[in-house]
Order: sequence, then C-alpha cells, then structure tokens
Amino acid sequence: MKHQQQTVFYLRKTAFDTLENIFKYPLTVVVAPMGYGKTTVVREFIKLCKTPVLWKPITGSSQEIFWNGLVRLIGKVDACCASKLEALGFPGDSILLDEAVYILQSIELKKKTVLVFDDWHLLKSKEADVFIETLIRAEINNLHVVIISRAVFGENSTELFLKSYAFVMDKSKFSLSREEITEYYRLNGIPIGPQQAEKLFLYSEGWFSALYLCLLNYRQHGKFEEKIKLYGLVAKLVYDPLPEQLKEFLLAICVFDNFTQEQATFFFGADAPRLIGKLLEDNAFVSYNGATDTYQLHSILNAYLRGIFGRQPDNWKKELWQRAGKWHLKTGEYTYAYSHFYQAGAFEVLLSAFESEAMLSTVALESVEKFNTYFSACPQDIKDRHPRARLLYAINLFTYHQMELYTKECRELGELLAALPDGATFGGLGKDQLAGELEILLSFTKFNKIKDMSEHHQRAFELLQSPSGFFSNKGSWTMDCPSVMCLFYRESGHLAEAVTEMNECLPYYYKITGGHGMGAEYAMQAEYFYNTGNFKKAEIYAHQAFYSAKEGGQVAIVLCSLFLQMRLALLEGNLAAGKELLGRMEDFISKTAMYSYIRTYDLCRGFFYAYLGLNNKVPDWILTGQAQENTLPFICETFYNIIYGKILLNSKKYSQLLGNLPVMHAKAGVFSNLLANIYFYIYQAEALAVFGEREKAAQAMENALALAAPDLIVMPFVENSGNITTLINSAAQNLYYRKFAEKILMTAQNIAGGLQDAQRMAQNEAKPIELLSDRERRIAELAALGLSNHEIGKELFIAEVTVKKNLQNIYAKWGINNKIKLAKIVLQNFH
Repeated sequence: MKHQQQTVFYLRKTAFDTLENIFKYPLTVVVAPMGYGKTTVVREFIKLCKTPVLWKPITGSSQEIFWNGLVRLIGKVDACCASKLEALGFPGDSILLDEAVYILQSIELKKKTVLVFDDWHLLKSKEADVFIETLIRAEINNLHVVIISRAVFGENSTELFLKSYAFVMDKSKFSLSREEITEYYRLNGIPIGPQQAEKLFLYSEGWFSALYLCLLNYRQHGKFEEKIKLYGLVAKLVYDPLPEQLKEFLLAICVFDNFTQEQATFFFGADAPRLIGKLLEDNAFVSYNGATDTYQLHSILNAYLRGIFGRQPDNWKKELWQRAGKWHLKTGEYTYAYSHFYQAGAFEVLLSAFESEAMLSTVALESVEKFNTYFSACPQDIKDRHPRARLLYAINLFTYHQMELYTKECRELGELLAALPDGATFGGLGKDQLAGELEILLSFTKFNKIKDMSEHHQRAFELLQSPSGFFSNKGSWTMDCPSVMCLFYRESGHLAEAVTEMNECLPYYYKITGGHGMGAEYAMQAEYFYNTGNFKKAEIYAHQAFYSAKEGGQVAIVLCSLFLQMRLALLEGNLAAGKELLGRMEDFISKTAMYSYIRTYDLCRGFFYAYLGLNNKVPDWILTGQAQENTLPFICETFYNIIYGKILLNSKKYSQLLGNLPVMHAKAGVFSNLLANIYFYIYQAEALAVFGEREKAAQAMENALALAAPDLIVMPFVENSGNITTLINSAAQNLYYRKFAEKILMTAQNIAGGLQDAQRMAQNEAKPIELLSDRERRIAELAALGLSNHEIGKELFIAEVTVKKNLQNIYAKWGINNKIKLAKIVLQNFH
C-alpha cells in the first residue's frame, strides 16, 4: 500500500459545544449509528478538557466481563473500593445494587472525572441499565458518566432526561452539513464546489465514515465514487491495497473487539508492534486509546473483516479462536476464554481450564447457564476424561436447583467410576479419590437427611487422602439462610435426634471439606434450645457457634449466631442490643468483603423489623415479595416466606396471605422444612380468625400444634402470641395439646414484658421527619419528587454544593445511602 497523505479529522464545533453538557449532568448519552465518529469526538473533547477519564470499552454481552473491567478501572482511583466491588460481583439484583452504589459513593473524586462506557449497545443487559440509572441518581460528587451507544439507553431514558439527570446527544450533532463537508475536504487539500458538496451530502447523508472513504477514493483515483456501497469502499480503499501480511494480521486480530500490543504479539508474533504502527500511520480505521492503552479497529472495518473471517475454512477459524482463548486464560479472563474454546470446539482445553485452581469457588448463575451449553455440546469421551470439571459443574447445578441436570451428572459419574479397575488413575484422580469426591456430591441428593448425608461423608473420609479438591469451603454453608434449624428440622418428633446427629456427623464433613460450615452443630443446638424455650442454653451455644465459626472463617454460621443473639435480645426488651447485633453483622460482612452474604443480612434485618411490626424498615426486595427476582437460592426461599408472611399479616393483607400459603407450604415441602410449616399454619390460623372462619382457624392452629408439640417447639407461637392467644387457649381444651398449649402460654407470659417493651420502643422511636431541620425536610421532599441537586438548588435559591451537603446529613440521620431509599421514606412519613 502506498503511503497516504495524513488525513485531518474534522471535529464539528456543534458537537464539541454540545459535549460541554457532560459536566452539567450526571449522565450524557451519545447515541448514533455506526460510523458517525461518536467515540473519536468524545475522546478528543475529553482530551482537550484535560479531565481525568475512566474509559471502559464494552466488548460483549457478558455482565461478568463488564463488571470485572469496571472494577479494574475503579482500581486506578481507589484500590480499596475496587476490591470491595470485586468481592461483591455484578449487582444483578436490588440487594447487590444498593451495596454497589453505596461502595462507589465512598470514592473521593477531587476533580471532575468522566466515566465513559463505549459501545454500550453490545452489553444488552437490563440489569446493567438499572445499575447506571441508580448510580447517576446517587449524584456522586465530581462523577460524570458518558454512554456511547448505537441504541437508545435503557427503558427510563426519557424520565431521566425530563428530571435533568441525563442529556442525550443524537446523530444530528455528528452529521456534517453541506458547508461542513466543504470545509472538511478543504482542510484535507481537496477543494470542492457547492454542486459537489450537494452530491456528497445526498450520497452520505452527512455520515462521516462514508465521507472519509470518498476522500480516500479521490486521493487514490482522482474522482468521487457515488455508486459503490460502503463495504465496497472499505474493500477497495482500505483492505485490498494492504500487503498480505497486514491482511493476515487484521483477519487474525479482528476476533478481539480491542487489543493491547502485548496481546497482538502473543497472537501474531514479534512483528505485531511494527504492523500496528504501519496501520496507525496509513489510515484512520485503526486507533489508539491512551486511556485504556488499547488499539481498536473501527466498527465498519471490523464488521467487514469479520465477514471475511466467517468465510474462511473452519480449521483456520478454530485455530484462531483457540489461540484467543489461550490469551484470555493467560490473563485470567475465564469467561472470554471459555467462549473462544467453545467456538473452537476445543472442549479438552475448556474443561482443563474449568478445573483450574481459580475456578474452585462457586460460579455465577450466568456461568452455569453457559456451562449447560458447553457440557451439552462436549463429546462424552472428553467429559469422561475430566471428572473434576464434572464434579465442579454438578455442585453448581445443585446450588441453582437445576436438579434434573444435577441428577444426570451424578448418575453418569457413578457409571464412569464403576467401569474403572481398582487402582486406576483417571483425569488426574485416582479411583479412590474420584470415589470420595463423588460421595460428597451424592450427599446432596439426601439434603437435610443428616444421617443419610453423613453416610456419604464417612465413605468419602475413608477414601480421600486430603480435603476435597473440588469443593470450596468459602461458599455459604446455609445457602443464604440465617437459620440452621430451618434447613435441617424435617421430621416432627425427631428434633432432639437431629441435633444429636448433627453433633456426631459434622466432624466427618469438616475433615473432607476443610472446615466448611464450622460451628453449624452449635448453631443447631442454640436454635433448638431457643425454640423450646431454654434461653440461657440458647445463648451459650449461640456464642459457641460464633467463636467456632469465626475461627474457621465461616461467615454464614457467624451470621446465624448473631441472628439468634438478636432474637434473644428482643425477648429481653433490649432493642438497642438487637440493633447493635445487626450492625455487627453488616460490619463483619464489610470487613471480610464477603458481599455475597448481604442477602443473609437482609433476611436477618427483615425478620427483626417484621417482628417489631415495622414493615417500613424491611428491605424492599423482601417487602415487595421479590425473592425470585433477587436470585435467592431455592433452599432459602422457605425462610424468606416466614418473613414475607409476617409482613402480610402486619399489613392486614389477609386475603393475599391466604392465597400465597399453598405455594409457601409447597416450597417448604420440597426439603421438608418443618419449622417454616409451623409458622405458615400459625399465619393461616390468624388470617382465618380475622375473617371469622373459626373452625378453619382452629384446624390450622391444630395443624401447627400437631407438628410442634412432639418436640415442644414453642417460639413460633410465642413470637406471634399477641394475635393468637385466643386460639391457643381454645386448643388447651383439647387434652392432647393441653400441656403443650399451657407451656406456650407460660413462655409467652414470661417474656411478654420484654418483647412488648422492644416493640413499643421501636414504634415510639422518633419518626424520620422529626429528625430533619426545615430546610432538610424541604430538600428531602424535592429529592423524592425526582429533582436533581441542581434543580433543587434553583428551587430553593441555594448553591448545589449546599444541597449535596444537606442530602449527606439526611442520609446520615436516616441511615440510608441513596435517593431511592429517601423517596420511600418521604412517601411513607411525610403525608
């Protein structure tokens, strides 16, 4: 290719002037079709402003990859914040979303900083849209977000625009007029008259890429081409004239959306830096982004190249995909690596990568769904050579309640094991090691049948020479549930037996998993004594569970212990101690950066406030019945329903409760979670009594008593005794339940003063409105209406910085961290 004259890129003054709005709004959306120069204009504008920039190119639809890239960017500004966001993971539900924004609010940006998301349309994620919306509504000081996209951003962009949170810049700001086309060509040494400018305008409609290609064509051939379509011009003017080596390089590198020099060298060899330099010198279809230290092919050129790539022989494409996968594996970008290995049909390498040390923890739901595709397509003989990968895959299937696939994997692994001769080594595992690992996996087929599970654990203990190599002890032993007893009490009349079995059986499990769930047996004992009314012993074992779990690094059991201590504090009327224990839970999660436990914390908080009668302080996702939308593990939904049922009772939504109860019972019945069913029958009895259905209410209460009496479980009745005392008194007339009913009433009487004191103190606490000054109250009202800080300042004739300071004071007084929570409190308390 002959050396071309350097092209002057034309920067529209209108576009530059419009981009000044970046610093006036929390969000600027730059939206135009491919080839309008969106990215270049934004990059040049920010460079001219000399403003700190965090630039995140979007390279695909993976939320996990998007989040990991954002975390790396944040790490350039605040390493501590980045490490918390990494531990949190992509905020795919409202629970994690609140925490993500709260963490980001801790960043101190001393200068105006622009966070750019380039090619946002590739992500195609409603959850990511909601993250951006929540982030900008928080109005973090000095942070301005720019989204560059080919499609309109989010479902609420109009609302964001109307409420002055966002500014939208469309293609009209990038399209060149006839006069600007004339100026562009003049700057590049090609004078044109009005007639030619008119023809170019009609041909290009002001589209910059088409005008650039026409300019190249004129330089090479001395005339304007008005009939060849865009890709034809790309072929004729950009690709075809290149030397063969450059063509080969472009076809190889186009598998990446952007690339570093190191990446190109790994992929194409030591000549890659020279080739990159040649491409940068000769055309504007390859650019360098200093903010990310990456090179990028223009979207038009990349689309053209991928068209050629798709027509190449399969073996050639697969070799390149596999090489791309190895690069991403080298850099720890596992999701990309798996995707490329899958495209290459390199299942051997894919499963080997999955078995790597970095993947031994529980994977995200998004990854599990992809692995369903990978394992389905993988040839059987390759799967059989990688039993460790299959074990990892199967345990994640159980976690996400994909039981059909989980059972299939267990069965096939068993068949594989049976076919192996004694002493054989397979897939890096000896037969005994594989058999031991499989026993752990099979134990979950008997979930919450403690003795049956332990038989598998004991066999695993005999077979394994060391703790399991596939099972991580970092995951939640309770699968987000804050109650061990809720999970493992499954048979009426056998609770004491279950406690004994837990004590006898868990030591085997600890040995084969490296201490996973350490302290769970003490938590079970503590809950047993609590629910049977022996509060002193309950407290002792709760502390024992805490110290054992803390020593073993088992956050789930720590939270179970603190949750029970909190419930004990309420019985003593010590509301302050209950709140302090909630604070300890939150601090423990934050200090350990184990943000996956936020759901457990929220469930504890939800139970606490629901049983104080303060629905308005229950986390939104619990209050509104959004368990499934928040990816709560199936096993934990039963405990969630205990809270949600109480919320419905507090709200006097008796019909809704009665309508929900069959589903609640059904979910509790999957693993026979008996404790939950006791609560549900109590709720049913109360709701039916309100409707005057005395016989049905009595029957529901009898159902609850029938389950609870054999084990003397009194606390579900005591906690709800304020509304069901009449029903319990009626049940006491039945000789069969008399002594048990009397025990319930006596326990309720003994702790009634303390529990009522806690409830009364909670109800009589100062209302949120009373904590604010007159100005803070007015600011809160305007913020709740959706006004931005700038608009509030104009309304009240005060500086925007004053508004921000007052909002910070309001947040501190109310214990919240964003305007969404503020709006909820205003709605509930100001009218």
